[in-house]
Amino acid sequence: MNSEKLAVQMATLFGAGNVPGAPGTVGSLLGLMLYVMVSSSGGLQVVVMVFALLLVFSVWSSTLAAQQLKQKDPSCIVIDEVVGMWTTLIGTQSHGPMLLAGFLLFRAFDIFKPFPIRKIESLPGGWGIVLDDVLAGVYANISLRIILSLLTFFTR
Repeated sequence: MNSEKLAVQMATLFGAGNVPGAPGTVGSLLGLMLYVMVSSSGGLQVVVMVFALLLVFSVWSSTLAAQQLKQKDPSCIVIDEVVGMWTTLIGTQSHGPMLLAGFLLFRAFDIFKPFPIRKIESLPGGWGIVLDDVLAGVYANISLRIILSLLTFFTR
């Protein structure tokens, strides 16, 4: 398999991005499941190392896949949702309600794209494809921390 085909396979999560209707949601769910598996088997250092690798491979594979598919940001590329979910959850309490809240917050920020997320999409190649999801994940991560702080404050 040549590098272009491998990039398309990675960027689409081996075809998961071809699910009709909601490929971004499917990619986000797969990202959440992968995060739970890695974070439960390793500490924060392992999560950060895997996240760094995911980030590098997602930019690389998204760039090549977009070129191969001849589209700026094809909806079948969902590795960016994986990176966005990891950005959402990294360093937070990863248990049931927080995972659900993180998933919902990330999807909301990824779909509605508050400033400057939409602007970041205009970056070239995989950078625009991936970094808008990273910023959506940053917004969701901050929101999760605020929610947790408020819950802690009001349940004392």
